Amino acid sequence: MKNYSPLFHTLYDEQDPVGKLGRGTHYSILGAVQWVDKRKKLLPLPGIQRFAVIWDEDHDERVIDVAERAYMRGIFAPVLYLSERKAFLTAVVDKEFYEIIQGDWVSHNMAWEEICTNVRGDQFNFELHVADSDVGIIMDSDDKVATYLKNIDNLWNLGFNQYVQPRKEGESLIVPPLPQSPPSPFPPTFFK
Repeated sequence: MKNYSPLFHTLYDEQDPVGKLGRGTHYSILGAVQWVDKRKKLLPLPGIQRFAVIWDEDHDERVIDVAERAYMRGIFAPVLYLSERKAFLTAVVDKEFYEIIQGDWVSHNMAWEEICTNVRGDQFNFELHVADSDVGIIMDSDDKVATYLKNIDNLWNLGFNQYVQPRKEGESLIVPPLPQSPPSPFPPTFFK
């Protein structure tokens, strides 16, 4: 499997179109250690964030550059899907995130737009959408696109997931306990 980034682990990767949806639609699933939950709160223990990159026929890997920048800026936690189509980069975020930050939606969108201004000497137009709405990230009927995205989520449980230490056959499942130390000196959130 292709390794797209030092920050993200590739869990699943389609290099070419599968089926007949959109203009060569295929996807990859990537994961990263995440210290911030979808509500922008610092966590006492990290988890694993899984997200899907929805590719079209040109498999434009500059999407990963943008994802890395957003991850390092601390605004990536609510992302479920990223897609590039016709010079537009679209991030689809968790619905609960949208409901929580409604008043801050504009500044969140502006942070993404800034990240998209210079990507390997080029620029993406940016769109921020909420999951479970007509997101328009694939050129096909809304019903087919919604089913496709929901199936990806059903297969991979996109978003924040508790870390479970891998185990060998016959070993019991190990889930790290939450720390019992005093409160962290760090602020409870990265954003105001």
